[in-house]
Amino acid sequence: MKKLIIVGLGLLLSGITQAAVPAPGTLAQKIQRQIASARLHSKNIPNLGLSEKQLAAYRQTMFNRFLHYVTYNSASSYTEEITEGQKEIARALHQEIQKMGYPEAQLTDHYYIFVRIPSNLPEGQTAPVLGFSGHFDVTPDVATTNVHARVIERYKGG
Repeated sequence: MKKLIIVGLGLLLSGITQAAVPAPGTLAQKIQRQIASARLHSKNIPNLGLSEKQLAAYRQTMFNRFLHYVTYNSASSYTEEITEGQKEIARALHQEIQKMGYPEAQLTDHYYIFVRIPSNLPEGQTAPVLGFSGHFDVTPDVATTNVHARVIERYKGG
């Protein structure tokens, strides 16, 4: 059974530092247009100061990680609180986060991952604390074994 996963990688693929609005086309270009539009109405979208080459390498690295993570059998269960596949992906994510330079990242007994990322604001400047939450699982009604993601550019639906 083929599994079609449509995921908006948003900032990951878009290059949040670009203010130019690209022509219609790929998903990344559509996301870039939305971010550029948001920039016109908000001063809260950061400019990371990365070159186009650095952004392209970053996007590709993150996209490759995403493609790797969809290969995990992380289906949830109607009878188990957490499955072995979910535990496996949690351990893998935890290890990767530690390798990224966050050795104090914590993996709890219930397979939650906590990471404290220091602020990049100038000394003395404060901002509200921000938290992200995500799931390791997909519905148990969908087969998640032997997933081989296909990248389809310019998908027109159907």
